[in-house]
Amino acid sequence: HGQESVQRCTVSALYHTTQQLQRKVAYKNAAPVRNFHYTTILCDEKKIKVVAEETTGFSSGRHDEQDVRPKRIILLRTAESKRNINQATCVNIPDWRCTLTTRGHQQAKEAGKQLLKILVDNDNNQENDVTTNENDTATNDQLENDATTTRSANEKIIFFYSPYERTQETLDEILSVIPSHKVVGTYADPRLSQQQKGNFQDVNELLVAQEERRRYGRFFYRYPSGEAGSDVYHRVSSFVSSLFRNCVQYKDHGYNLNEMTVVVITHGSVLRLFLMRWFQFSVAEYEESTNPPFAQLVCLNKIKKGHHYWYELEEEGRQALHLPESCAIPKNVSIYKLMKK
Repeated sequence: HGQESVQRCTVSALYHTTQQLQRKVAYKNAAPVRNFHYTTILCDEKKIKVVAEETTGFSSGRHDEQDVRPKRIILLRTAESKRNINQATCVNIPDWRCTLTTRGHQQAKEAGKQLLKILVDNDNNQENDVTTNENDTATNDQLENDATTTRSANEKIIFFYSPYERTQETLDEILSVIPSHKVVGTYADPRLSQQQKGNFQDVNELLVAQEERRRYGRFFYRYPSGEAGSDVYHRVSSFVSSLFRNCVQYKDHGYNLNEMTVVVITHGSVLRLFLMRWFQFSVAEYEESTNPPFAQLVCLNKIKKGHHYWYELEEEGRQALHLPESCAIPKNVSIYKLMKK
């Protein structure tokens, strides 16, 4: 509205508004959810930062003391259910009540053993940590570039899971293997539920819908009386935000997030949409991806470079999902610049 109008703005009013915005920015930058751009307003010769633009994408990281990301995030597709063997089960049994097969129970227990191995390997390697001194420059650089390689005997684990019975059974089998002192908490979250395809379903109509979905595109296709993939994408985005709020709470209660593993037990399409949200896949890249095998661990490991953090998808998981290499790291210009240095 012109220079005179800006000068008439009181510093106190601008300061109050800016403080609220900065708190919002400080929190959101703590989790890789959004990037913020700033502009500066000159009012009574005092510079005040205000948010000028918010863009999609993930933060390139925060300073060590403000990092609120767990050491790793492991996504797990639920084990084999009776519906995977015979879709006719959806005629009389609600999808959310469908249970695991005998083989599914075995798959889930095996996933628990693999998960325990990840934790135990990190615990046992504590004695093999690289010891350095101030003159060992090469090793110091290595530790600086990848803080997540530090081993600890105090690793903990948090589970988030879909409230479907088959995911709860998958979790139960995993918990039968993981020592209870390792488990910090288990949380059912409806936002991790399977993509809704309707209520009691006619098998022939469902098969027709699935073929139509294949031709139309899985992300935008909406099941009759159900959800589109884009709907699931939005609720997964909401889950990502609350996931980091939970991490903030654990950090505030004294937990070391560099010794924390978060496991998300969900369904095949939801898992892929989680990764799409996280790594900013294009719709075309999502369409080319496939569900991982039942009860497969898909690991995202925290990487550090300088004061910046981000996650990278492990090669085994990337290949299981048939994703290109470009989908294993966030599509963030600042990170690409960091990696080129």
